[in-house]
Amino acid sequence: MRLRRAGVEDAERLSLIGPATFLETFADDHDVDQVLAFVHDTHSPDYYRRELAKLTRRLLTQETVTAQRLAQDLHDQLGQTLTAARLHLQAAL
Repeated sequence: MRLRRAGVEDAERLSLIGPATFLETFADDHDVDQVLAFVHDTHSPDYYRRELAKLTRRLLTQETVTAQRLAQDLHDQLGQTLTAARLHLQAAL
């Protein structure tokens, strides 16, 4: 079995698993009607689609920021290395 990151396409399945887990955990300790209302609001397929889409956007944004930061760091380091090599070459000539 291979684990993978959940995506928007998994919203239907998650909307079945989430409520069951939540009910098992909290139904005995809280008012059942309140628990059911909360589950209805926070474990619908639409809720999971929205949340997964938000998380996907955040992840892609963070990956882009990280790639840009790495590219800038590499650029800066390469520039310094080339400048140092040029100075050494000029000094040797």
